[in-house]
Amino acid sequence: MVAYAPLLLLIPVRALGRDARGRRTSAVGLSCAQPAIKGIRSQATAIAGRVVLAVVALTALSGFLSAVIDIATEHT
Repeated sequence: MVAYAPLLLLIPVRALGRDARGRRTSAVGLSCAQPAIKGIRSQATAIAGRVVLAVVALTALSGFLSAVIDIATEHT
């Protein structure tokens, strides 16, 4: 069970994504969409997104490899 602990870090990330989608579709979000779109498309945002994605992938990698090794070495 401990091997899957890094995957628990993905739960808050997914919840934040749902929350952000809800805010974007609100009337207030639509009224200031142009500056938000410029911010999302900026180079700094792209780099930050890549860094976050790399950290999440590296965090989940240890649990994934542990699970694969457990499955591959299982003697039934």
